[in-house]
Amino acid sequence: MNGLQWDARLARWLWVLLAASLGACGDPERVPNELFAEGSAHIASGDYVEGVTRMRRILDEFPESRAAGTVRGDWLYYEELLAIEAERLPVLAAEDLRVLGRALEGYKERVGRYPASLEDLSPREIEVVPLDPWGRAYHYRIASRSYAVDTLGRDGVDGGAGEDRDLRLAAGVLHNAPRVRPPGAAKDSG
Repeated sequence: MNGLQWDARLARWLWVLLAASLGACGDPERVPNELFAEGSAHIASGDYVEGVTRMRRILDEFPESRAAGTVRGDWLYYEELLAIEAERLPVLAAEDLRVLGRALEGYKERVGRYPASLEDLSPREIEVVPLDPWGRAYHYRIASRSYAVDTLGRDGVDGGAGEDRDLRLAAGVLHNAPRVRPPGAAKDSG
């Protein structure tokens, strides 16, 4: 390339940068409004964490915007969404454990013993052996004439609360299961 071509290319890039900065500066409500729309779309699709992250970003980066005023007014709603999300994955894990327990009992009834691994349940007892909601394999072991299947929760280490709680199905009994309110039931006051 000669010097004139470089100058033309540089001028085009400068023009693009100038146009982008003018667009961003032209309407101070544009970016927070876009973040609000994106956050609302994530929330509507059930991706509460990503949606609330967008809303929190509005408060942090654009505190004087109209969108920030709306977010502040609805903040209790967003906190409730995060609380729901924190319980959603342990509930899914508890349901997986119940399904695995039924499949283990079905296998034992059919074969006379528990399987050596959860993979032995597929495809007859269960179509596919699930991963826990955090993407890890469930831990399975046979103990004398019974079994235990567990997950270590979101953090993958022993102990914890909320999403980090460990869940165990031992001999058909679910331990440390999340409490689920029936639809329409009042929230605990204590």
